[in-house]
Amino acid sequence: MGYVMNILDGFSIYFKKRLIIILLFGFSSGLPLLLIMSTLSFWFAQEGVDIRTIGLFALTGSPYVWKFLWAPLLDRFQVPFLGKWLGRRRGWLFLVQLCLAGSIILMGQSQPQVNLSFAVFFAVCVAFFSATQDILIDAYRIESLDPSEYAAGGGMEVFGYRLGMIIAGGFALFLSDTYTWSTVYLMMGFFMGVGLLTTLFCKEPAASKKVDLEKKSFKLVILDPFLNFIQRPGWVWVLLFIILYRFGDNLIGQMSTVFYQKLGFTGTEIGMVTKTFGIWMAVIGGLMGGSIAKRIGIMKTLMFGGILHIASNGFFILLAIHGHSLPFLYGTIISENLSGGIMAAAFVAYLSRLCNLNFTATQYALFSALMAVGRVFVQCSSGFIAAQFDWISFFLIASAAALPGLFLLGYLMKRFPIEE
Repeated sequence: MGYVMNILDGFSIYFKKRLIIILLFGFSSGLPLLLIMSTLSFWFAQEGVDIRTIGLFALTGSPYVWKFLWAPLLDRFQVPFLGKWLGRRRGWLFLVQLCLAGSIILMGQSQPQVNLSFAVFFAVCVAFFSATQDILIDAYRIESLDPSEYAAGGGMEVFGYRLGMIIAGGFALFLSDTYTWSTVYLMMGFFMGVGLLTTLFCKEPAASKKVDLEKKSFKLVILDPFLNFIQRPGWVWVLLFIILYRFGDNLIGQMSTVFYQKLGFTGTEIGMVTKTFGIWMAVIGGLMGGSIAKRIGIMKTLMFGGILHIASNGFFILLAIHGHSLPFLYGTIISENLSGGIMAAAFVAYLSRLCNLNFTATQYALFSALMAVGRVFVQCSSGFIAAQFDWISFFLIASAAALPGLFLLGYLMKRFPIEE
């Protein structure tokens, strides 16, 4: 009975108002990504676009990698009028979310077989505004939560992020069986209203109000956030770990929908099982990850989730051997998304603990941008690897790609642990 009460106590933190706000912002953050990744891959595959071109489309996500370059401006400047009305963080958020919604709608008007450059341009716009929104939401989360709530905040961000992915993934694919893709992307643009309303009705973080915006020297705005971080012992190994930790997961991400399609699963099956059901598994995994991290620590949870995720690749191999089978598909999705949710929640908490509150947006943007290196540049090669190897070999390669990050994590746990 006492063990059950401990579990319930671990989950009670998720009902705090400020964590509900993180959930809603997580939804707004998770919505755009699939619209330039797996959902777009499915759309383009239907249009007959070459698989290698689909893989290369991951490069449109490059703004996620370079977002730390403009993050200092978001730390030290505020939007005219909106900044005075809503505050520095919320003013930027409102403007960026409006631009993001418009870019999503316009991307849906493209015809990839007729004018691929139009789709590329607005995909880059979606990525740019989405990456900028992420900078602001991450800063808001870190500044509004107590450090003891970072793990729970990571769990709630995963929860909201995955809900956004349900809409942009499973629900969008379900709609595509009935409506044109331009209509589907129009609907996705309107779902950005969740983030806009949250921005309007939440409060500006107290830590954000304390920043002196009158001081804008080049050293303070550009150099100090980076100089502050490189004073941390082992900072080079920390940055390398951030890049490597999700290599295996990222390699699979871009090709998973194509893999299911090649096995003969319909859009509805993919939407209901891999997107909708799977994302709920990731939500549960994320909440579990936040609760586990509170009990055993963030770094141990990172290791636990990483090992589980490598093991989950065995289910992909079984599915490749068996072929079209809904029971095998469910097993694959359960294992992949539960472990992925645990990893994601612990990783968000880890990156949050690395930040100095004086440079929240810039430092977290740097960390998450490095994380995006794997997602963008590994995924852009995924189509070429899938074209060169059979699916079983592809998933074995993905498993091997995850090992360096776990070895490095073990080194950091011994030499450079974070305060927990």
